[in-house]
Amino acid sequence: MTSKVPAIPSTDGLPAEVKQIIDPLKEAVERLSGQRPKMTSLGRLGVNATQAQIVSLINSIAERLEGQ
Repeated sequence: MTSKVPAIPSTDGLPAEVKQIIDPLKEAVERLSGQRPKMTSLGRLGVNATQAQIVSLINSIAERLEGQ
């Protein structure tokens, strides 16, 4: 069974000054959750994950937060 992250509603129709603030937040959340086009899920680590696997996943999260 897979769970789907709820989508953030479109910002179309919002006042420009609100949209200007909400759009970057929406994009960041979508990047982090893998909902942006061409983004894939980061996956999950198992309970026996190695330190290298943990560092790799943290780096992947940081790259998404930085918009890379």
